[in-house]
Amino acid sequence: MRFLKVAVLTLAILLTVSAFVMPVSAAPNNGGTTGYYGGILTYRISSRGTVSITKCNGAASGAVEIPAEIDGVPVTSIADYAFQHCKSITSVYIPEGITGIGYSAFYGCTSLETVNIPSTVEKIEYAAFYKCSALKSADIADLAAWCSASLDGEYATPAHILGTLTVNGQPVSSITVPDYVSKISDYAFYGCKTLTSVTLPETLEEIGECAFYGCDGLASISVPDGVSVIGEGAFSDCDGLKELNIAAGNQKYSNKDGNLIELDTKTLIRGVDSGIIPTDGSVVRLGSYAFSGCSMISASVPDCIVAIGASTYKDCKQLTTATVPSSVDVIRAGVFSGCEKLTSVTLPDTINLIGVSAFRDCTGLENIDLPASLGEIKDYAFANCVKLKSVTIPQAVKGIGGGVFDGCKSLSTIAVEKGNTRYGCDQNCLIDYKNGTLLRGTYKGTVPTDGSVKKIGYYAFSGCDNLTAVVIPDGVSEIGINAFLDCDNLKTVYCGSDEATFKKVKKLEGNDVLKSAEMLYNNTDIPVANGDSDGNGSNGGLLGGGDGDGTDNWLWLGMGAGAVLIIAVAIVLVLKSRKKRS
Repeated sequence: MRFLKVAVLTLAILLTVSAFVMPVSAAPNNGGTTGYYGGILTYRISSRGTVSITKCNGAASGAVEIPAEIDGVPVTSIADYAFQHCKSITSVYIPEGITGIGYSAFYGCTSLETVNIPSTVEKIEYAAFYKCSALKSADIADLAAWCSASLDGEYATPAHILGTLTVNGQPVSSITVPDYVSKISDYAFYGCKTLTSVTLPETLEEIGECAFYGCDGLASISVPDGVSVIGEGAFSDCDGLKELNIAAGNQKYSNKDGNLIELDTKTLIRGVDSGIIPTDGSVVRLGSYAFSGCSMISASVPDCIVAIGASTYKDCKQLTTATVPSSVDVIRAGVFSGCEKLTSVTLPDTINLIGVSAFRDCTGLENIDLPASLGEIKDYAFANCVKLKSVTIPQAVKGIGGGVFDGCKSLSTIAVEKGNTRYGCDQNCLIDYKNGTLLRGTYKGTVPTDGSVKKIGYYAFSGCDNLTAVVIPDGVSEIGINAFLDCDNLKTVYCGSDEATFKKVKKLEGNDVLKSAEMLYNNTDIPVANGDSDGNGSNGGLLGGGDGDGTDNWLWLGMGAGAVLIIAVAIVLVLKSRKKRS
């Protein structure tokens, strides 16, 4: 009895301690004092004598005005998450003196319509204005200051929602950057679709990454001779851009046939709509986003190109065919992502890696031949290729990322070439035999019940809206994130284990469909007649499956030993307690 009291007391102490520890770790005080202003704003005064707005009451509504000072102390920053999910505020006034706007500061303020950016702002962190879907106006106090501000990605600027900015109340359509500005920062005019004319000063030295990305209304721009740095994607997705002129005296860049080329590296920074690449030796690399958003129908990369950058052909909505030369060995991240009309891709036998999201959202792609040289396929490489019907994993592949075929709802046949020592296909399910993970199933597939599958990987069946029944064998310990996402017609789950055992299976988020499906326990006799039973005879992995390295066995052994030790300690304590009472 005493032992039970001690255990309960110990548990209570642990819970009490955690109640104090957890909030501290989530929102450290960092010294200074805190207070409450105006009934809705929480603030912190730092040891340096400045104020940061740390929280807005979620019940706040209408217009919110941030004070320039509190008790005589200047307000200089808006902290991370400060206004996150304040869904009823409609406007925010930010005073002069604020220098920083934190990470996700206004994330999810879905009623926010107007906001201003004072001239003192030097940095805006990532996702500061993400999901502020009601925004109608974002007013910039000073154009030169905005050009110099540090913006951490496209969601740090409200222009990604608005498609425009205003300067002192005037919509930005034609701008002249002041003469003393030497740098236009990353993402400064990202997504300003209403921008039709830009005049850059002779003092300009640098144009940042994605500075004019998506400025569709921009027809031409002239780059001064003093510019020595043009960041990746600076003029990408500018659908209307026809002329990109480089001053004759510029020593770093040239303009050949309309293409912006970096001379030292022979990299094509931005190409023209036709997609024509110079073959005279002036270009050997295609830079990131080089042709993104262009309207070419065919992309035939010449043999002189040795490297294709990330997202080079991203969102080329009219692109139907693409040919990659044997001089290239890597398909980098996002190269053809969003090319929704792409139906034919020719990859050479030199390709050894397909990068993250390389073909993501290529919704017209039905088939692709993966080259024998391929060794690795990164995460989400073919995600949302909704028409992709079949795929064969080459023998040389030694690495396949997560979610590679996420959302490929038409995928009915997966095969693995014989001789692959890590991966195999059993009953139209792609399996990583090294760690016993089912990477991808199909709506025609049946999860093997031979013990080879210990985990159902994340996005394993996602998008299989024709999947009506599935087997989860005994021995499966984990169902990954979104494994059954958008499997809306899944009605029956056949469990190889009993109900008590299945409840212990770790089920990560995004698998709510399992809660509404009919559960048949101790039953794997799924009545599936479609799909071939042997996965097209393509079990190229390690026969018999299993862990490969026995890691799980050691894990379970260690857990068992730990449990035995705990029980032994408990018994000793009970015996001692009884002995004292006697």
